[in-house]
Amino acid sequence: MVVRGIILSVSLPDSIMMSDDHQSDYFGEDILPSIPEGTPTVVASGKPLKDEIAEEKNTESAQESYREELSDDKKVPKKERKTSNLSSGSVSDAIKGMLSFFTIFRLNVGEREIKTMEKKFYLVPIIGFIIGFIVAIFALILFELGCTSLLGAALVLATIFIITKFLHFDGLTDFGDGMIATGDREKHIRALKDTNIGAGGFGVAFIVTLISFAGLTEMGWMLVVLIWPIEVIVKNAMVSAAYFGEPGNGMAADQVRNTTSDSMVMSVIFTLMLAFIALSISSGLVYLFEDINYFTLHAMSIISVAILVAIALSLIVGMFMARTANKTFGYVNGDILGATNEIARAVIVVFSLIICGTI
Repeated sequence: MVVRGIILSVSLPDSIMMSDDHQSDYFGEDILPSIPEGTPTVVASGKPLKDEIAEEKNTESAQESYREELSDDKKVPKKERKTSNLSSGSVSDAIKGMLSFFTIFRLNVGEREIKTMEKKFYLVPIIGFIIGFIVAIFALILFELGCTSLLGAALVLATIFIITKFLHFDGLTDFGDGMIATGDREKHIRALKDTNIGAGGFGVAFIVTLISFAGLTEMGWMLVVLIWPIEVIVKNAMVSAAYFGEPGNGMAADQVRNTTSDSMVMSVIFTLMLAFIALSISSGLVYLFEDINYFTLHAMSIISVAILVAIALSLIVGMFMARTANKTFGYVNGDILGATNEIARAVIVVFSLIICGTI
């Protein structure tokens, strides 16, 4: 509140007293009748009270206007409030921020890179492309050294977790705890944000990881071909969850808030291009080192269908996760995005294995 003045009934030094001649300048004529004539007065702020009254009225008017804006804002669907951020910041800043945030690769990033990353979240499939490349090369080396499918799948999955510093896996456990909790929304949110892992978090993480592991084990050399594009596609699921989700209060809130329909389209385009580039290179590497030809019309047609189905599934999983989170927690945060990444991988691995099983 604005301090208008302090009326004192004791003698004060002349340096903090005002004469009657100057009271009208400080207090305004409409205030003077309430102040006994000749009473010493002090104004705490040093400004004329009539100016401070005017400022307070302006402040109250602005606050009332802001409250009206908030009231009107609630009437507008979230997706209509979003504006396109496709041209905000540079692509290199966004990728640099994402690499530092989503992986173990520590880069010199600042507020500019983080803000750009949040505005250009649709570029996250590029991070999946980088992760997938590393994992595919590692899987190729393992199989060339005679590693079994069982051990190879375990090491590949462990490598993914390590590169992503268990960030998405942590989100999966938190999501599991939040979903299994009973009670009202506040109890679900409390369980989601609890740093301790409960039975729900452990159970959900175990089941999802086990499905991914079992599916990768069954792929054999197909693992080297598909793991690269799969890591690209699961990132598209995160963008889908951000698009269909409501923003919360954490850091991921800006990623969710800035993911527009244009962003979703751009993410799908990037995913399509990067997934097929990854497929071509990984198939070429398998043919070069193991003389297994996946470039035949029959094989490439089936794998291409698997890629397209996987992209469609990434959109569905993202939408499902977002709507589930919106209903249960009221928003989509970083934990939900991370859980979406892990659940999408399990779903896509299973369907890819089913489709490509005829090769």
